[in-house]
Amino acid sequence: MVYEALRKQIADKTYLSGDLLPSENRLCARYRMTRPTVRKALDQLVEDGFIIR
Repeated sequence: MVYEALRKQIADKTYLSGDLLPSENRLCARYRMTRPTVRKALDQLVEDGFIIR
């Protein structure tokens, strides 16, 4: 869910190149997910070339 939501926001240009994504804590609260789940989503976005950490 977090992965798909962030990927869609990147594709829709909600987040542009150079923008900072919300912190892990904010993402946890927004999506009501645990930190490890959010980290996995962010790691997958890195692996797929959508973000740089």
